[in-house]
Amino acid sequence: MAILEDVDKYMEEIQFAQVWNEVIDSFREEDIISNQEHLIFKFPSRSGLLQVPFMDAPEKLTQWPLFLLANQVFLAMDIAAKTRSNATDIWNQICKVREMRLTVIEVYASIMYMFNQLLVDELDRWVVWWVHEDLKKAWKQGSVQKEFDLKDGLEKVYKRLVSLVESLKHVISAMSQHYHIVHLLAQVGRVAAGQWDELLREYNQRAQKLKGNPFSKLKVPLHQDLKDQLLRFYNLLTIKESVFEMPENLEARRRLTFFCNSMFMDMPSPPSVDLCRPFCVLTPYYSESVALSQKELQKMNEDGITIIFYLQKIYPGKLLSDRHWIFTLGKLLFRCTSLFKRLGLYTRSDDALWSFVCFVTDSQVVCLL
Repeated sequence: MAILEDVDKYMEEIQFAQVWNEVIDSFREEDIISNQEHLIFKFPSRSGLLQVPFMDAPEKLTQWPLFLLANQVFLAMDIAAKTRSNATDIWNQICKVREMRLTVIEVYASIMYMFNQLLVDELDRWVVWWVHEDLKKAWKQGSVQKEFDLKDGLEKVYKRLVSLVESLKHVISAMSQHYHIVHLLAQVGRVAAGQWDELLREYNQRAQKLKGNPFSKLKVPLHQDLKDQLLRFYNLLTIKESVFEMPENLEARRRLTFFCNSMFMDMPSPPSVDLCRPFCVLTPYYSESVALSQKELQKMNEDGITIIFYLQKIYPGKLLSDRHWIFTLGKLLFRCTSLFKRLGLYTRSDDALWSFVCFVTDSQVVCLL
């Protein structure tokens, strides 16, 4: 039962990500957000590449938009460096902020994904596995602070990691900086392992004769998934902007605020898309009543405007004597005004998106991953 609930939850996340990305894409098409803001606000195009660390069974990690995770890396590092209690207390303090917990998990998962994609030599992969298992063991025993220098070492790892990802972010320049990357990889390994001499001795025993330096063979990140993940990882490590200052455009901020607030409103569920197919802007909804009372026609909205006022402005030369015509047109106008206010416009793409939400299957969701 728990597995089925996890699947349903993951399906809902995929559906929501699709709708959310459509909204953000429409903002970019209207040029009310910048390219950087477009990148920060969107869900990753292929979420599910990362695995949740320290799990006995593989579990895909949901990657949320970067604006939710901005600045959380620095806050988590500050907690780890200043807190004198054990690792469990540090983690519990981080988990109090959901966004901070998600950021820490994604950072570690991104490091493992990056190394697994870049390293070619099996011995180099074994080194990464050794560091991972050493950290995992210390975590389970609650001895992370004893085994690792969180006060100064964590800051060194962060700086070298940012430098490494920045070098790898540009595929062409990564080749010219090959030796610089090798040096950084070795430095990150020294700080993270804390027992590099012991590691090298075991490395030599496994290799029997060590030729060259560790991490001297790297695979250039050519495929798009890795390049996208490196770009996201770099932004995750470096973005410091406050979520309250994004986006800069006030109209985009107003629309986004309204969209987010509407998700928490107590609203009736919309009809299935198959019932909306006969919808036309000139006809009522399926089985919808078009009768409006005189009181409803005279009722003011939040701006102090009535439906009858709209009709008089739109059709100034018409005699509004036919009550049925007034009711029908008034209902149509009321419905379309609400629809346009919520979605901007009702277009074919809106219909396609709602069809996806209504009829998407498990296999189609898998194709999106």
